[in-house]
Amino acid sequence: MVVDLESLEIVDSFQRFVQTQIKPLLADFSNRLTSIPADVDGAGTYKEVGQELGEFLPRYSHAA
Repeated sequence: MVVDLESLEIVDSFQRFVQTQIKPLLADFSNRLTSIPADVDGAGTYKEVGQELGEFLPRYSHAA
């Protein structure tokens, strides 16, 4: 999350689901209670999401 330190307002955020690789099937319990399994199944891989984050961060590197 990127916050403007003067106004304390949220300027931007980065949030992604990442496709599971080690244990690709989530428990039936999770499947019945939430939409997370569908979100994870359609998510990018760790490498893909890392690349997206790498594109997002430089936009705000001057603010540090």
